[in-house]
Amino acid sequence: MMTKRAQGRKRFGRRNFKQRYFRLTTQSLSYAKAKGKRPICDIPLADILAVERLNERSFKMQNIFQVSTTMPFDK
Repeated sequence: MMTKRAQGRKRFGRRNFKQRYFRLTTQSLSYAKAKGKRPICDIPLADILAVERLNERSFKMQNIFQVSTTMPFDK
């Protein structure tokens, strides 16, 4: 399980992080609300442009990274 930052923000400008279950296969990276549930999002690996480490102190979290893709996110 990892924590995912939501696309929007909560009221008062606070960042919105949610726990999600991620699955990496040879074809895609997907995530779901709970283990064994249907994925909320499925990102083909061919659409991933970069994976970047972020400054842990900025977010007060460890092992934080960002996935950049070619596809827009509606969720």
